[in-house]
Amino acid sequence: KTQETAKDDPKRMQEKLEIVRHLYRKGFSKQDILNLFRFIDWIMDLPKETEQIFWDELGAEEKEGKMPYITTGERIGYKRGKQEGILEGILKAIGLGLELKFGKPGLRLMNKISEIRDMETLDAIYEGLRKVSAIKELRQIYEK
Repeated sequence: KTQETAKDDPKRMQEKLEIVRHLYRKGFSKQDILNLFRFIDWIMDLPKETEQIFWDELGAEEKEGKMPYITTGERIGYKRGKQEGILEGILKAIGLGLELKFGKPGLRLMNKISEIRDMETLDAIYEGLRKVSAIKELRQIYEK
């Protein structure tokens, strides 16, 4: 289903919902459902807007008692964990880029950059690594 819906986000969301519903109908244990859900969520990633619709629909079914295992707290915690993982990945990529492009002097910027939590700024820094030729130019990106 992941391959079939590669270019159709609404269909992917519907297929993802159906797969999760199927886990409940089959009577899997709570832990099995949560583990499988994490895997499904990873391979059937959705854009931000579609993901929000997915969670809203899943939450509505949860309230109706159809999906009692994925609670709102777990959903929020999972979302935060996913965001932290993305943040950590971007910071690692920036650190590697700084080291490759500028050596140890570039790595000194990581103390300041690692404090940044705004994804747009981090994306700008990451993209800037390809374009800038001096550390000073990179600093200008995040000191604005």
